[in-house]
Amino acid sequence: MDDIGDIFGTLDVRTRPGRQKGTDDPGEGSLSPWGQRYGVLQEINPILKEGEVQHSGFITGHPRLDPKFFGDVIPPQELNTCGYFRHPNDIARFFYIEAHLHYYWSFRPWWQAALSQYVLFSPRGLIPGGNRKAEYKSYGEASPEKVVSSVDALVSDEGIIQVDENTWFPFFQRHRWYDSGSNTFQPGETVILDDPKLWKPLSLAIELANRILIALINDQHPGLHTLLFGKLAYWKDLAPMQPCPEPYPLAKVLLSYEKYKSFCDANNQPCPLDEPSANTPADWSRTLVEFCSDLKWGVVPLRIMAQTFTKHSVIVLRSEQLELLSGSDVTLAEQCYITLNIAEEIIHELSHAISHSRIAVEFPPTSTRGYQYDEPFIDFGPLAEMGFDITQRIFGGIGLNVGHSGTKSYPIGAYLTTWPPRTTSDGMSNWGYKIRNHPSLAEGKTREIFMQPLPALHSAKMLSKYFWEDPAILRKSDNFFHRNVLFSSNTFYRIGDRSFYEPVRVSTLSDVVLAPGERELVESWQIWSSVWESTRSGVSHHR
Repeated sequence: MDDIGDIFGTLDVRTRPGRQKGTDDPGEGSLSPWGQRYGVLQEINPILKEGEVQHSGFITGHPRLDPKFFGDVIPPQELNTCGYFRHPNDIARFFYIEAHLHYYWSFRPWWQAALSQYVLFSPRGLIPGGNRKAEYKSYGEASPEKVVSSVDALVSDEGIIQVDENTWFPFFQRHRWYDSGSNTFQPGETVILDDPKLWKPLSLAIELANRILIALINDQHPGLHTLLFGKLAYWKDLAPMQPCPEPYPLAKVLLSYEKYKSFCDANNQPCPLDEPSANTPADWSRTLVEFCSDLKWGVVPLRIMAQTFTKHSVIVLRSEQLELLSGSDVTLAEQCYITLNIAEEIIHELSHAISHSRIAVEFPPTSTRGYQYDEPFIDFGPLAEMGFDITQRIFGGIGLNVGHSGTKSYPIGAYLTTWPPRTTSDGMSNWGYKIRNHPSLAEGKTREIFMQPLPALHSAKMLSKYFWEDPAILRKSDNFFHRNVLFSSNTFYRIGDRSFYEPVRVSTLSDVVLAPGERELVESWQIWSSVWESTRSGVSHHR
């Protein structure tokens, strides 16, 4: 193996946002049950403490819900006591959490009672997501004969995609993966990842990422085409196309075929870029493999999200999520959420690595300018962050977990949101490099952002053998891998103004062909919404 060296000392790093666990975080024993499972929503706040117990901030306690079995029907006596507080501090805590969740995409814990209720891997039927204590019974209009009561049937039915390492791209092969508990890749310390507790869940995520890439290639996806074949140039050399002056000297731009051709057509010029169909799937695969020829992967106990160390062609993923998957307390819905999230992280970080490889080839070091890596702005966009930009084009948004990303805690759920986000500082941040005074984000300009909760049904579909082998679905990546938007928060705001997020609402579905289980999911959402609103009215009455 090549000498990678101590890469963790380098400053040349791209990182996905995540809160690091601070030294003042409470110990696990002092956390509430919700805090123990999901971590703390925000920085430690005295209002969230009750004696020695630190609450999570995800739930007000009115009504009380079990942190794992929050899908259980709320008993009448619990509903009847909503709004009765034992101490004035309880009132302050309740409204503090309510207000904070209002800013946090108007998140409500009852979402996941509906979103995690079902998974489905094959036409055989719905499977309980694991957030109810009792053996699954029909809910709403889901009839018992449609429901698989034993999750063991999933394995015997081979509903989940089977891992086949022989079909993986060379840069995914097992000998490219390493494990280091010391957070360094030192010669003699690094070993090939061979811990079955980590490799088994990781290999499933790699299998999914491999299938996603193959689908993008077969479908000639414009996002992947831009990453592999788009025009890479200095900002200053494309003056006629510039929306504003270059943000800093030698800033780079990556042009998609659509953007470049549109400019050329408007100026009656031939487009020098080949359209996506000009390259065969074999051409796409060969180019992808060439750009990743030196790539290595690591699994380390990071306290933040995945990272790409561009100078060393090394990508490291968090071991915490893999450890959750190998544990005994994870629900089936959580397994689907986490596995899809890891696969998306792999695609995200791979985008950084490919971008680095292209820049290293097209802008090699010179005698007067040494190694420099700064990410290009795709189509003169306001931010440069290759991972977010490409994954948004592939999946329809950037996927984030609801939960505390800096600790070993389960995700409450997952959602897709707009990139760039509503608030991003100028210059470099975890969201990328933002251009000051870019016209698309000018103060006073109206912009729309969205947040779409992801059902466990979608995560399960991405892991289902049935989806990937269904001959009726020729183009797997269409419509962001055939994802119906069942629920969404769409907020229009003026940049620079303070505004609330719009609440999440059920989408207009009259013209949507619902996938199996989605009708039941929408009905469950509406039932939980009604129950939750009735508890809020009780609180208002008794406060």
